[in-house]
Amino acid sequence: MHWTFRDDKTKIPQPDEYFGFVYVITNKLTTKQYIGCKQYWQMRKKKKHKPSSWRVYTSSSKYLNEDIDKIGKRRFKFEIIQEYKTKRGLHYYEQYYQMKHHVLTAVIEGTDEPAYYNKNIGGIRFYCPLEKASESTKAQWTDPEYRKIMSASVKAQWADPKFRKKMSASAKARWDDPEYRKKKTEDSKANWADPEYRKKQMKVRDGPEFRKKLSDAMSKGPYRITFDTGREITLDSLHMWARENGYDQSSLSKLRRKKRGMTRHKDIVKVERLTDDPNEE
Repeated sequence: MHWTFRDDKTKIPQPDEYFGFVYVITNKLTTKQYIGCKQYWQMRKKKKHKPSSWRVYTSSSKYLNEDIDKIGKRRFKFEIIQEYKTKRGLHYYEQYYQMKHHVLTAVIEGTDEPAYYNKNIGGIRFYCPLEKASESTKAQWTDPEYRKIMSASVKAQWADPKFRKKMSASAKARWDDPEYRKKKTEDSKANWADPEYRKKQMKVRDGPEFRKKLSDAMSKGPYRITFDTGREITLDSLHMWARENGYDQSSLSKLRRKKRGMTRHKDIVKVERLTDDPNEE
């Protein structure tokens, strides 16, 4: 067994008393780490069925396991941060530690190299729709303390310009892929074909908060609009101009941000806000 407790090397794991543990694996050569969790038991019908592979487990990370195979397990430290008695507590604190240490954006000091092998939070994508989330994940979000911790962590990450730049580059790279754009377009059409989804979305878009947010965002000019003829105009309020000239405000906003692969809206091929921060998004 390669596991030791991070804060007490004399302590031994207690699988009979706990459901599982949150751990950190450290590459001794580079200091790069991975934070995850592991159950002590395989479950069947919500009961302990048989021991899991926790004694020899080396994480689910493809990239970490490639490094372990390349340089050997002895080049890594396998440490248990804490044991937990319930599945909910285990996954709650896995995500808590991952968010606390900014595993998606932290870099090794003095370099641009990621400080963690982690590629997601809690084994799920950050933007997983709630209806597709597991029951345990949904249950976690009903806990006010959990929501508070996660909300604070997310806000802290998005306040980091490097994180925003990284997420923006990742999103743009995805939308440059024709297959991805095709799939997202098909998904969107399928969603809008659902009467319940359409009703819900229209209710949000017709609400005063959404209209005010859109209006405020599109009124902060000046803007420069380029038509497919090459003609350019400059205006202060994109919102007012769009409404008065028969253009869709939302489409112009997406075109400005180059979202969803948009390259034009009617005869407009480019929308620029002249005060845009190059590091925005």
